[in-house]
Amino acid sequence: MFNKQSLTYILWMCLSLGTCAADELNCTRVAKIHKIDALVQVSILRDGDKHEMASRDNRELCAGDTVKVPKSIPDVTIQYYSDSSNKHTVTAGDSYQVEALKEPCQVWCKVIEYLDSLVNKLVRSEPLEPPPHVPAGGDSRGEADHQPASAIFMVLAAGNDSTVPFDLFSREGPIPLFWRGGLPPYQIEVTDAADNVVVQGQTETNTFAMTLPDTDIDKAYTLEIRGQHSPPYQKPLIFSVPPFPIDPNADQSEQRNMLARLLYDLDNNWRLEIWRQLTAMPDSEEKRRFMGHLEMDDFDLEMDDF
Repeated sequence: MFNKQSLTYILWMCLSLGTCAADELNCTRVAKIHKIDALVQVSILRDGDKHEMASRDNRELCAGDTVKVPKSIPDVTIQYYSDSSNKHTVTAGDSYQVEALKEPCQVWCKVIEYLDSLVNKLVRSEPLEPPPHVPAGGDSRGEADHQPASAIFMVLAAGNDSTVPFDLFSREGPIPLFWRGGLPPYQIEVTDAADNVVVQGQTETNTFAMTLPDTDIDKAYTLEIRGQHSPPYQKPLIFSVPPFPIDPNADQSEQRNMLARLLYDLDNNWRLEIWRQLTAMPDSEEKRRFMGHLEMDDFDLEMDDF
């Protein structure tokens, strides 16, 4: 059984080295080509006669694959999934046949396979059907005035209590909120560490977008949402750096994959930040599915094999 610290370390190494994949191969994946600008010039020979060109979405390697590097590229690094130091460099004009792992990949490969499965679910499968969206606190028959107020909660809190914070990237920009329960009008208030009110607003719906004055690293705030006839909802907000490098120049598909894997930072809850970044992305089916799964909280972050 691996503890949380071990899994978080493996995840961080996997992501920072670029060795987590979201694509699929009909083999046991044993390695991956590191990203370079001229990656599309590198060729891969599979199953003895199937020739493919490498790309951002085609870097995974099976045992027996042959990687050929053209003379126009100084070298290419192949990272094996056995551990972070098991690499092979292929120089300009050379070919290299990928080897089978000497020992079973065990925890590293299990994490990779699990993350691939999570990414595929979030961006490729349809979320559960959500309940009808109606004016906050009401039902689809417009009988809000006759319904008892339920407690306010935020799905993105992942069931954690009011002491567990939302972790946010240290960057400027609006933070979109949504919640369930309670009755309008809602009062939203954010206070800083000195108990000064920095955001204050009112809304008739269960959504609110806010901008905070200071998002430096370790800056902390407290969010409070109050509705009619229900106890107030509170949640700490803490700004920090991501647990692994985030490439701002990556394409949208790769950014979504990175955000999906961010869910498995076992020490922090980045779901509000993930929602924030997805909201800012152009509309697409993948984005809609991802946000739908977050809204319904219908995915599993347990790795039972560990």
